[in-house]
Amino acid sequence: MPQGRRVRRYAGRKDSSVAQLLDRVPRDAAPALKGKKITLILPAAGADDEVSVTFTLGTFAKLSLKTRDAGTAEIRRAAVRAELLQLYDATRRGPVRLTKRQIDALAGEVYRHLIREWGDDPGTPERWEAWKSFTRACWEGRIPGAEPIQPGMSEEQAAARAIFGEDLTVGINALPRTYENEAIEQRCGRLAHFILDQKRILLAPEQRLLLLQQIARAALQAGWQLKRHAQGDWRPDPDAARFPAYEEPKPPAVTFDIVYEVWCQNENPAPSSRKNRKTLLASFARSLGHTDMARVTEEDVLKWRAVMLKDGRAPSTVKVALDNAKAHFAYARGHRMIPANPFLELKLTIKAENHPAKTEAMVGYSLDEIARLLRLSTQQKSMSRRWLPLLSATTGARISELAQLWGSRVVEIEGIWTLLIRPAEDGGRLKNRYAIRDVPLHPAVIEAGFLDFVRSRGSGPLFYDKITDGADPNRKHVSTWVGSALGTWIRAQGFADRTKAPNHACRHFFKTVAHKVGVDPIVANFLQGHRTPGEATRYRHVGEDRAGLYRAVCAIPIRDALALNEPQRLPQPETAVDLEPADL
Repeated sequence: MPQGRRVRRYAGRKDSSVAQLLDRVPRDAAPALKGKKITLILPAAGADDEVSVTFTLGTFAKLSLKTRDAGTAEIRRAAVRAELLQLYDATRRGPVRLTKRQIDALAGEVYRHLIREWGDDPGTPERWEAWKSFTRACWEGRIPGAEPIQPGMSEEQAAARAIFGEDLTVGINALPRTYENEAIEQRCGRLAHFILDQKRILLAPEQRLLLLQQIARAALQAGWQLKRHAQGDWRPDPDAARFPAYEEPKPPAVTFDIVYEVWCQNENPAPSSRKNRKTLLASFARSLGHTDMARVTEEDVLKWRAVMLKDGRAPSTVKVALDNAKAHFAYARGHRMIPANPFLELKLTIKAENHPAKTEAMVGYSLDEIARLLRLSTQQKSMSRRWLPLLSATTGARISELAQLWGSRVVEIEGIWTLLIRPAEDGGRLKNRYAIRDVPLHPAVIEAGFLDFVRSRGSGPLFYDKITDGADPNRKHVSTWVGSALGTWIRAQGFADRTKAPNHACRHFFKTVAHKVGVDPIVANFLQGHRTPGEATRYRHVGEDRAGLYRAVCAIPIRDALALNEPQRLPQPETAVDLEPADL
C-alpha cells in the first residue's frame, strides 16, 4: 500500500446506503483466520432490531451493519470491534483445552439457543420427531450424513419417513451403529462453530468430537421440549437445569519465551539482538521467580532495577537491560498478548554521575595511539589484525562492517578504488539501512599493498574462510568472531583505557580528525554510515559525489600517523584483559 494512504474505517458501498464496516485483520492473526466464517449478533439500537450477520474473514473484516441510521451504525461498529478483538486474542493464545464441565456448559448454551429460536412457534410435533431421528442417527453413526442444524432449516418429515420408515425409532435401531464421526460433524458442526465463535474459543482439535456429541445430546433434549410445545405442553423442561453455567477458561500464561518467539518470527532481529534480549529476560525471570508476563507489576520492575544497581552494575548496563525489557513488554502489549504494560508509566532514568559504578563517556584514539596500533598491525601474520585497524582508521567504518568484506566488493569506480559496504553475501547483517554505502579507499591503504592482498584472496571473504549458509537466525555471522578476536588482541597490546573501546575507538578517531581537518559533518556521517537528522539533509545526495567523498577520505592525516617514530611498546599486562560487551 502506498505510503500516506490509510484504509477507510467507515467504508461504504457505491450501490448501497447501508452502513458497512471495513477493518484490517491484525497481521499476526490473519493467517490463522483467513477464510473463517464468523457469525455475530448486531445489537438492537434506535428503530433497528437485533440481527445476526455472517461474514468471512480475509485480509479485512468486511460486513454490512444492516442499518442506514448513523447512530445505530456507530453502536454496532463498536460492538463488532469488541467481539473481533476477543477473537484475535483467542487466536493469538492458540487452542485451549476445556474441562468436561465447560463442554457441557457450551452444550447448554446450544440448548437454550434452540429453545429461543423455535420455542414460541414450534410448528408440528412431526417436525421435531424428524429432527430427533436425524440427530440421533448421525450421533450414533447409523447414516452417512444429514442436513446441518441451522436457523431456517428445511422440513425433514418426508425424508425421515423415506429413510427410517413409519416407525422412526424402529427404523433407526435397525440400522447398524458404525461409530463414524462424519455424520455428526455434518449435523452438529455448524452449531459447534456458532457457539465457539460466540465464546471466542479456539478449541483443542482432540476435544471437538466430545463437544459435538454433547451438542447432539443437547439438541435431542431440545427436540423433546419443542415437540411438547408443538403439542400444547408449555411446562418447563425438568432436565434443563442439568446444564452448568459456562465459566471462561483461564487463559494460558504468556511467558517471556512465547513473546520472544513471536518477536523473532515477525521482526527477524539480528542474532546479537536475539541473544541480548534472551539473556536479560532470563535475568528478569530470576528476579521475579516466574516467567508469566501478565503477572509482572510495576513493583517487580522497580525491584529488579534496584537489585541490578545494588549488584554494582554500571548505569549504562542497567539502562540497556531496562530498555530491552520495556521494548519486550511494549511488543507483547501492542500485539494484545498481555493486558497491560508495567513499564508504561514508570520513570526509570538513572543519573550516572551519582552512581558509584558510573561509566565515563567513550572517546577515540589519539594520533599517537593510532600510529602505535598501526605499527603493531604491520607486524602481524593475521590478515584481520594487519588490515582492519588501518581500514577503520581511514574510512571510519565499523569493524563489524569491514570484517564482512568480500573481494568482489573492492572495486574501482570512476578511477577511485572503493569499498562497497554491504551485508556479507553468506548471511551477514549491517546495523541499519544507513550502513549501506560506498566508501573510497585512502591512498595510504593502497600504498600499503591492500589491493595485492585482495587479489590474493579472490572474490570471496577477505577476513574469514568458512562461508556460512545463513540458515540459523540465532547464530551470529562468522565475521563477528573476527571483530571480537581483534578487540581482544588490541587490549592485550596494552590499550587498556576503558574509555576507548579497542575496535570502536578507531571510529571515534576518524570522526574527531574529520572535524579537525574541516570535513563537512554530513559527508563524515555518510562515510561512517550515520544518519544525519533534519529534513534538509534528504536533499543532499552526498553519496553521488564520489570525488568529494574521496577528497574527504584523503584529508584524514593517516600518513602523519605512519610517519611518527615508532614509540616504545607498552608493557604487557600481567593477565589477559577480559573483553567486555561494550568493547566490541
